[in-house]
Amino acid sequence: MPDPVSLSPTDAACLEILRLGNGRPTMIVLRSGYGHARIRAALASLSDLQLAQTDRDGYWSVTECGRTVAFSVQAPKETRGRKRSGVVAAAGTPAARLLALLATPRHRAELPGLLGLTRERVRQLLVALSAAGLIRGAGTDDPTFALARSDDPVVLLTQAQERVLSAFDEEQATTLRRLATAARRRLMVTAEIAGFLCDAGLIETAGRMASGELWRLTQAGRSHWQRSPIVPKGPQPEEPALSFHAQRMLNVMTYLAEKGEARPAEMASAFGYPPRATDGLMQFLKRQGIVRAWSKTGHEFYLLTEHGRQTQQTMTQLALRQS
Repeated sequence: MPDPVSLSPTDAACLEILRLGNGRPTMIVLRSGYGHARIRAALASLSDLQLAQTDRDGYWSVTECGRTVAFSVQAPKETRGRKRSGVVAAAGTPAARLLALLATPRHRAELPGLLGLTRERVRQLLVALSAAGLIRGAGTDDPTFALARSDDPVVLLTQAQERVLSAFDEEQATTLRRLATAARRRLMVTAEIAGFLCDAGLIETAGRMASGELWRLTQAGRSHWQRSPIVPKGPQPEEPALSFHAQRMLNVMTYLAEKGEARPAEMASAFGYPPRATDGLMQFLKRQGIVRAWSKTGHEFYLLTEHGRQTQQTMTQLALRQS
């Protein structure tokens, strides 16, 4: 019998879920209520303790030791900083207005227009509210797409998951291959997303046919707030793939759209691009009016212009159609 171990609350939750045979990280996130970042860290910790292991497909399982070891749960560590809603979101402040808007879940892109604030100011508010544990995002601890209050049990979907859910017909069952075509996603990606949606109770199996297993929406899936009927169905004319240079442009523009502002060195590190090439790319985007630069604390930061945001959205839609 292995010696007892002491685990953090997140590590303990992961181990208990793995013991039940639920080994997909997305399912662990759904069952535990923790974000992807914390679950990744917990799985890495269990692996270091030789209590869990993963295969080539990214599926986790307990080791023999992890199946039988006794464990205790450590008391949560107290953290410093502002936590209370009364401090972070005092009445009458923009943070309080943002929190009030999230009485119903929303997409992040809606917030600047509803609040009358810049995207950067909204980003700052979201970071503060997320750090205080008052809001959560879809599939990650960083609220970048779909948002809800932390005490709202609604299932939040990433952009890819939302698109697959929206690709379902209202009543008719479909195969994963047809669903992948309708959502314009690779089959393997669609299968992984379908697994998450099934675990969340938004879709269910509906029998089999020669071309594969059939899937259909549940009532919860039909009424989910992120399901949109506007996803185009059926094959579309092929478009030329983004060039290597255009893909790099889209990557840095998307990074700026999500972060608000960034230094060239930060973007180069994020994507593994050569620093000099990234500097040259930013100068090109600046000449095109896609980004603008400003100095802060002795360093040059870049952010998207309005033209840049429109360009980023157009290129993202093209990339999605080709994925």
